[in-house]
Amino acid sequence: MILNVKSLESYFKWYWNSGTWKTTTWRGVEARKVVTDMWNYQEIISSHQVTLVIECGARKGGSTLFFADLLTGLKRDWQILSIDIVDDWDAQVNHERITKLVADSGGEEAKNTMKAAISQTKGKVFAILDSDHTKKHVLRELETMNSVLRKGDYLLVEDTCINGHPINEKFGPGPYEAVEEFMAKNLESFIRDVERENKFGITCAPMGFWIKK
Repeated sequence: MILNVKSLESYFKWYWNSGTWKTTTWRGVEARKVVTDMWNYQEIISSHQVTLVIECGARKGGSTLFFADLLTGLKRDWQILSIDIVDDWDAQVNHERITKLVADSGGEEAKNTMKAAISQTKGKVFAILDSDHTKKHVLRELETMNSVLRKGDYLLVEDTCINGHPINEKFGPGPYEAVEEFMAKNLESFIRDVERENKFGITCAPMGFWIKK
């Protein structure tokens, strides 16, 4: 069966509204991701020679473990900086190469820690924004990322799907609106990776895949 755009949107709405994404785990730890996105992320990390993952918003840390397992398998000299406002990581997310920072991902402490981590990595950075989804907060994160990321680093803004893009219509201005406003003013700084965004048909990050120029 060939799915059309409406069928894909209907499937994504079912995936979201059924709460399936909330029960997604990696090695038994809550990850709360869309599985097609996770596959996309591992392809990005593999092909872009990523050695540092910066994760803003971790919850229990299932995605942190996913990234750690992937980077270990790739046999790279890797590091992960996982940032969350609340210390709720699962005990499995304890590793000498994972730095857990309890902080505001849009604040100065996070920014300075990111700078330090980036200065020490030899490869590319994969940065993912998945914390507070209000427009105001995501704009702060985008400003930070614009100042710390280098040419060729990858930026992923998650949950641009909310506020009617196409789900959770009543959320209010969120990640999508933040990206829309920020990129309109900073198109000289990023390239949108549309091919990657569309690869698997559904994503929680429409207009959320970007490469630093």
